[in-house]
Amino acid sequence: MSFWLTDQTYPVYPCLDKQMVEKKARKKRNRATALVMNEGRLLLVRERGARHWSLPGGGMKKGEDPVTAACRELDEETGLTVLSATYLFHYESPSQHHHVCRLEAEGEVELLKEEIGDYRWWDGETQLAIIPSATEIIERAKIEGHWKTANYVLFNPGKIS
Repeated sequence: MSFWLTDQTYPVYPCLDKQMVEKKARKKRNRATALVMNEGRLLLVRERGARHWSLPGGGMKKGEDPVTAACRELDEETGLTVLSATYLFHYESPSQHHHVCRLEAEGEVELLKEEIGDYRWWDGETQLAIIPSATEIIERAKIEGHWKTANYVLFNPGKIS
């Protein structure tokens, strides 16, 4: 059974509020997501004011391919120079289409974008609070052999370090 609001042109269901209906209708954003390795460690970034870590990357420009976007975003966020890039897989989160690329890069990390507040090279063992989509992307990369560590562990997103 659906109900209609007199001032709205979309159905309202008893279990859904207006915000949920509008969120469902939004188009998912295409995001280039980078797996950047350095001596067996994975680069993680954290936005200013955020509690959870994520993978570098960002929105793809119209007509931009995922590898180009991942390289551009890594340069914009960290100043690292990409040596090689490979498209790995597509991952769909509730709000985004992640186009995951593995990037080999060199240089020293310099946080260049205003929204990035911190970075770390993660060994896969230290427990960190990592956003769920990044956790699932990392797990898939591990399963598919794109990242190998001696003692890879999944982490509790509620724990923060």
